[in-house]
Amino acid sequence: MDSIENRVRRLEDERAIQRLIYNYGFAVDNKRQELWVDIFTEDAVLVFKPEPGIIPADSAIGKMIERPITGRKQLAEWLAKLPQFPGPPMKHATVNTIITLHGDEAAADTNLIHFMDRGGTPVLLSTGRYMDKFRRCADGQWRIAERIAHMDSMRQEQA
Repeated sequence: MDSIENRVRRLEDERAIQRLIYNYGFAVDNKRQELWVDIFTEDAVLVFKPEPGIIPADSAIGKMIERPITGRKQLAEWLAKLPQFPGPPMKHATVNTIITLHGDEAAADTNLIHFMDRGGTPVLLSTGRYMDKFRRCADGQWRIAERIAHMDSMRQEQA
């Protein structure tokens, strides 16, 4: 049986990783650039992989996600360019996260539901999942080293 110290450490690590997953959505929805950039490692990679045909390549969103975003500088620039839709901000809801720990590295698979307010009515915009790789950094903090955002559906007027 694992020691109590190892079990507590594992719980603390899982909680820290879950907080990163929550912080990603909160920070991007509210354009909290410092918080958002800090959840990534210096060499992080963010890749968007929509199902074929759900986002036109020549659309504003299609152009923003056409290639991987690498490193904190590009991540900050990407967030600054993210279009703001009229009305209240978008909301990312993450559910059903499965975290696997491997020492100072970890992986997680999380379902994503993305909403927006339309005249007081919540509207589903997209669904998908995040496939993440995490690393414990030199400062002891967990950060996202790689995120693949697989988008399996999207409301077409947003694409």
